Amino acid sequence: MTIEEVSPITQDAGGPRPDIDLETLVRTLANQAIAAEQQSTELAERVALLESQCGGAASTLETNESTRPNLRANFQRQSARVSFVQRKEELIRNTSTQNEESIRNTSTRSIQKVELINNQLKNFVGVNGNEAEEALADRILLIENQLEFYDQEKSILVDEKNYSLPESTFSLLITHHPLSMPFGFSIFTVALSITCLSLTLVSSISNGTKANPLGIPAGVDGTVRAAQFIGAIVGVLMEDEIPQGLQLIANGAGYTLLLNGKTPVHKRVIISSIFRLVVGYLFLSSLVINIAQNSDVIQIFYDLLALEFVENIDDISYALAKRGFFGRSMLIATNESYNLEVQPSPHREMRRASTASINERRLTFSGLIASNNRVNHIVRSVYFLNATILLVGLSILTVSQKNGLYRCNAINVLFDEEIWEHAYVRLPDDSIEERLLIYSYFNGIYQEEGYHDGYPRYIEQNKNDGTKFGSSVRGAEIIYCDEIGSWVFMHPEILTSPYGEEENECGWLWRSHETKDYDLLSTTDGGWEAWTGEVKPLAFVSISCTECSERSDCNYHGHCGEDKKCTCYESHFGDSCEFELPCQSLATEKALAMDPDKGTYQWNQENPIRATKHRVYNRPLYVQEGLSGEPFDMRMHKIMGKATSSSPSSQPSSFPSNLNGDNILDHYNEPPPANIAYQPDGISPIAAPDPVHSQNEYSTAPDFADWDDFFESPSLHDGLEEMMEDYRVVISYSGSRFYGTIVGSNATLNDVFHRDYHAFWSESFDVDRTFIISDTAFTSSPVGIDFFEMRRRSNSMLNPNVHFSYGPFGALIPLMNYEGTGFFHCLDETQQPSSSPPSSTVPTFSLLPTQMSSGKSSLSTQPTTSESPTERDVIGGKV
Repeated sequence: MTIEEVSPITQDAGGPRPDIDLETLVRTLANQAIAAEQQSTELAERVALLESQCGGAASTLETNESTRPNLRANFQRQSARVSFVQRKEELIRNTSTQNEESIRNTSTRSIQKVELINNQLKNFVGVNGNEAEEALADRILLIENQLEFYDQEKSILVDEKNYSLPESTFSLLITHHPLSMPFGFSIFTVALSITCLSLTLVSSISNGTKANPLGIPAGVDGTVRAAQFIGAIVGVLMEDEIPQGLQLIANGAGYTLLLNGKTPVHKRVIISSIFRLVVGYLFLSSLVINIAQNSDVIQIFYDLLALEFVENIDDISYALAKRGFFGRSMLIATNESYNLEVQPSPHREMRRASTASINERRLTFSGLIASNNRVNHIVRSVYFLNATILLVGLSILTVSQKNGLYRCNAINVLFDEEIWEHAYVRLPDDSIEERLLIYSYFNGIYQEEGYHDGYPRYIEQNKNDGTKFGSSVRGAEIIYCDEIGSWVFMHPEILTSPYGEEENECGWLWRSHETKDYDLLSTTDGGWEAWTGEVKPLAFVSISCTECSERSDCNYHGHCGEDKKCTCYESHFGDSCEFELPCQSLATEKALAMDPDKGTYQWNQENPIRATKHRVYNRPLYVQEGLSGEPFDMRMHKIMGKATSSSPSSQPSSFPSNLNGDNILDHYNEPPPANIAYQPDGISPIAAPDPVHSQNEYSTAPDFADWDDFFESPSLHDGLEEMMEDYRVVISYSGSRFYGTIVGSNATLNDVFHRDYHAFWSESFDVDRTFIISDTAFTSSPVGIDFFEMRRRSNSMLNPNVHFSYGPFGALIPLMNYEGTGFFHCLDETQQPSSSPPSSTVPTFSLLPTQMSSGKSSLSTQPTTSESPTERDVIGGKV
């Protein structure tokens, strides 16, 4: 219950006064006790108001004589006023010396008035005297509690209209004339900060690509993620320009800003604040991008400190100027004190003098944004919105990295042709088998599927259309092995020890250098290690992204779709449209024949070698059908015969003629003698045990590899003799080489090269069926590639006491004398074959009869242009 409810307020001669309760009055007295000299008059007026209210209360209480004994008994509570008087004296001692005497006099009068009230209350009684006394005591206790809170805020509320400008060159934009040196110095430092932060921002953005404009890493671990969020929070807290600018703008909203209480500087304050906001937001933009781009904890905080240093150029410059480093005028400008006074605008209505309104006004006039007016609410919201945006942005970044947005999800892997001849393979029945492992068999597309040790896992796709393997084949994997801190290539069914008792970490077959990078493509910068029964260092592997983002990723032979895959034009095919449509018909050197009408030689392939619609490892299959006996046009053919011969020899030859005109092969057209070979029972051929080499002809003796252990000894290969009666030759790609393999005529391509065909699991290299192989190549067809026959690979014919190290392919004998001439050529139905692209201009080789009779050849210098066929079938049905 308030005093107003007990007693009506009387009117003095000056007219009616506003309705103010006792609590408001005493609180106002307490506030005015520490105010400046000019507010003492208002305090005296409010004390007079207190006297009039007490007089009204006395007249009411006199009509209630029956309550006098109760008031005397409870009046001891007024002893609390002693504490109130002591509090006032303490406030007087702590007040500034400038207003000490005036405030003391005013407080003394206030105390006297309060004591007068107490004396009057001792003689007053009324109907509700007991309740009034209790209410008054409670209010006095409340006032004392509020005075304690006031002590804590006294330092803030003493100077209510003036606050000093921050010590920054931005303040010089407010305090000095635009043509003065301090103003120019301020412009220079502001421009320097903006330039440095802008360069940092541009440099950060330029690290990206079109697919990843900001250069965000593929992923980061948990410690880096935590450092990113903490760094963002610390950066917002350390950044001072934005809150300072927002505070100055809030002070200028609806108020008049005076420099030292004289000069209006409202526009200058706004302009200075805008510059502060520009610097602040450049800082936050650079900070969030650098944090997002980093995958190292220390680097994140280094960047934070570096950016903070650049932003504080204005403060550092001001401090140096204040010490006299930039001359006398700057020394004076920076050491002079400047205050900014906030005054209400003339059109603003003054609120009633309540405690809340007075405090709000004091906070506003003190240059603080703690008050609860609308502008300050907006300013605080903007400040916290900055931190919210940074944290939400990092959260979105985390989810995007988790979903693989910043890394390639489909890659093309090309392993070097490293060979492990005795790899341990676990079969479906859990038995172990040794196989020839050529790692290039696992070349092809790998698709991201799931995670391993927190890193993405890539699974090998089938070699037909680049989709998942069926149930019959399990693809290899490229995963991150946290145990050794490396990316590894592995297959669950290929073991590095016979029964897995001594397995490599994570079963690795290839491993990268140690790294924490989530981007698999970055590992190609350093060498990998391959397992070939032992660790082989510096093995080469190429890993590239098959996803596209622009036409150049499709080699300008197609366009990039929304699924990040290339759609190729009709003239090209491949994952990146990198291949021209393959040749539909091939011809070998054996197809060279003379045209009697024109007197020149041309290629005429009697048994066509044609492309099929089947495709493996993204290359077409070529088939030559209807063969029996030796495939003459795919055997070793060299344009060299005896010295007396005028035409190419149909027999293999690897040696030049001797001085007597005899070819050395005339002495060695039989298998090697038995004295250097181990002859099991029932194995042919059997040669006479004559010495191969004699001392006088040792340097010209034939090589053991000159004996063909395939077609000339078919009994050494299981079932080869029977198959050679009716067969076909298939030329297929196996990841790094083209193989020429004999296949039975009754076998269909769908059976041999099914959808889940894999060169390793299907054992594409068959020592009993594969008779020619190409050089390593990554072209779309075998055109223009050197081919070889394989010798010395039949271990059953070799002496077990003699060890040869020829590898799984044996000794490779080139089919042509000259390296780089190729063996297969593209055969146009109307044009001569060429090993070069159809539109290229190259010299053609023609043999004229007159030149042939003299044993010479001529190289025509007239260019010929091979035209592409007008129509070609699309291999595989779709490109």
